[in-house]
Amino acid sequence: MRWFQGGIAEAVATSKTKNAVFVVFVEGKDEASKNAASALDDVAVLSKLESEDFVAVKLDSGSEAYNQFVQIYQLVPVPSLFFIGGNGVPLEVVAGEVDVPELVQRIATVLEKSGKVVPADTQELTEEQKIERAKELIEKKQKLKQEEEEQTQKQKEVERRKVGQEVQKLRRWQQDQELKQLKEERQREKAEEAAARERVLKQIAEDRAQRASRYYAGLEGNKKQAEEKLKGQSEQQAQDTASKCVVARIQFRLPDGSSHSHNFETAATLGEVRLYAATHLNLPFREFVMSTTFPRREFTAADDGQTVTELQLVPTAVILILPATSGNAISSSQSYGSAVSRMLWSVLTPFFSILNYVRNLVFGGGGAVGGDGGARNSRRSSLHAASEQSPTGARRRVRTTETTTVHRQGNVHRLTNRQDASDDENNTWNGNSTQQM
Repeated sequence: MRWFQGGIAEAVATSKTKNAVFVVFVEGKDEASKNAASALDDVAVLSKLESEDFVAVKLDSGSEAYNQFVQIYQLVPVPSLFFIGGNGVPLEVVAGEVDVPELVQRIATVLEKSGKVVPADTQELTEEQKIERAKELIEKKQKLKQEEEEQTQKQKEVERRKVGQEVQKLRRWQQDQELKQLKEERQREKAEEAAARERVLKQIAEDRAQRASRYYAGLEGNKKQAEEKLKGQSEQQAQDTASKCVVARIQFRLPDGSSHSHNFETAATLGEVRLYAATHLNLPFREFVMSTTFPRREFTAADDGQTVTELQLVPTAVILILPATSGNAISSSQSYGSAVSRMLWSVLTPFFSILNYVRNLVFGGGGAVGGDGGARNSRRSSLHAASEQSPTGARRRVRTTETTTVHRQGNVHRLTNRQDASDDENNTWNGNSTQQM
């Protein structure tokens, strides 16, 4: 079979130019397609299809041209042979396998439908028969044309519906894409807003932290400045007070709660103070240590070379006299049999002193004063402790049988000796004071 060497569009154009029938043979890979191709190669078939009345093309199933042909005519069996008229409407469709005689008869029918030949029996008819035959042919053509038009309308309706479906599908796809884009934009905007909010909150937190840091740093700086200023003022005041003082009044407090005061020169050393305590105080022990009350500081032999000014004992100070807890030379008029007793005595001494002071404060007339401010219990016996001025200006404790008397004037108590009532030898005790210098 000699097939048209060109595309479908070229074959259609050629068939219209020649006013020929457009023939499309759809061939597959199966056995039926091979048998149909063999029938087309028969001499009887070739003599008709290769004439000027036909323009034939062959399409392989699955090709691009076949897909385009299917979109137009919808149902295209494989194998099949389409005879298409000038208006695009199929005149005859041969589907599947057919033998050669049937195929020749189908081709003759197509030629009659297209008006290419007139049947042989019409040549022997009379004029009336010819007219009748012509009317039949006209009606047949009209009917065929009407069918073709209906087929065309149906095809157009199918195409219109298909186009409408495609348009609706395209619109739905566009709407889906628009919704998807809007959703993505909304999510992106939310993410940007969240990120911006997070940055603002972070910046606010950093600003607050910086302000708090600056504020507390300022407070700390002000506090340090105030402390340094107060410390400087205290030191300056202490220095001014020490520079103005010519004597240092030191009060010695003993473990039994009694006290003794003495004035030292500001240039006197701690060794002189220690020597005075050892020689002028009636101590119940041979070896002792000296320490301050607050802040707690125990003086050692290394401090004996420093002056009372350097040790900040000016203008007044209180020194505790405690028994030494080391060495074997410690002796006492009382029995201190063990180190535990000495330790307990050292711990309980401040409490005895406070108790003695409170008792003298409440029962003022029943006690005596030792030194210039330390309280001491007065016994109802004739023996008591009194103060006597030494030639060096210090007072020492002596035993006497004289009786002391407390005179009260307002809130001031005066301790006098019955034998010598001069005011120079009286000790004054103020009930509102906790320390007498």
